[in-house]
Amino acid sequence: MIKKTEPDTQVSWYPVKSLEDKQNYKLTNRIFPDGSAIQLVRLRVLDKRHREEIIFVHFLSSYVRWIIREKVATTILSRDDPWDFKASMSNGEIFTVEITSISEGQQQFIERSREERIDSVASRPTLPFSFLQKLHRDCPNEQGRKIISTAKAMALGPKDEVENPWYGKSVGWISDQPDQNASLFELVRDAINAKAAKAHEGKDQTILIIDNRTTTYELNDFYEASALFTELVTITPFKEVWFYTGYYSDDDGCNAEWSLAPVLLPNYSIERMQESMKQMNMQPNADGIVYGGFNNMFSKSWEATKMDNS
Repeated sequence: MIKKTEPDTQVSWYPVKSLEDKQNYKLTNRIFPDGSAIQLVRLRVLDKRHREEIIFVHFLSSYVRWIIREKVATTILSRDDPWDFKASMSNGEIFTVEITSISEGQQQFIERSREERIDSVASRPTLPFSFLQKLHRDCPNEQGRKIISTAKAMALGPKDEVENPWYGKSVGWISDQPDQNASLFELVRDAINAKAAKAHEGKDQTILIIDNRTTTYELNDFYEASALFTELVTITPFKEVWFYTGYYSDDDGCNAEWSLAPVLLPNYSIERMQESMKQMNMQPNADGIVYGGFNNMFSKSWEATKMDNS
């Protein structure tokens, strides 16, 4: 589904602004057998809860601008109880938000988690011995092997601090391109089904955000999937479903860029978005994208996302 491009080009999900002075992003180069490459930029936040908080801020920014369309103050009422966020707005609206990630497969989540664990300790000069052993099993290297061998010879305990072989280092990661074992529509459908199967109450007041952590799917794959989104109306109990792709962000959610696309929305939300576009004199470009400040809003799939709960 990915079309090979000329060297040093970028994928269709890509930020508009320069990466200079930007934070919390990862550059990935996908290299083809003939030596050509395309570049990806993806939001990279090592702490899962922090990543969720940044996504929540980004979503709320777009949601208020495009749908609420009035100045409101937002208060987080609860966290992980049981949904990721429960929030209230000064206009009286109370809602919950759940964030779930998708990737090409479970192996990609495993590899990404391993990389993030190593990157997260790069600022620590020492590590507990048992923790180093765990990291070394995931990412063995000669320096780590020597440190472990020395620590064992000294009969150090699991909590004793030892030298960190990754301290102060920037690790470059090389991996095989993941296989696409499912279409993007199937990934979205399975993500919705998994959350719908939870026993938690209040799904009809919950907004589900699908965090796109894939690296091989493109905009054309999303548009192909959107043609089938109406099939999901019968399986989702959620108030709304959105598709999020993050590129970079400061720790507080500012100085950021992301893309947000509707998957399943009630009619009134789509109408509000269309009204917002008219008021701001914004029209989709040839790729079906509306650019709105620091965030990009896809619009090409709106007609396939309508629900009857208006």
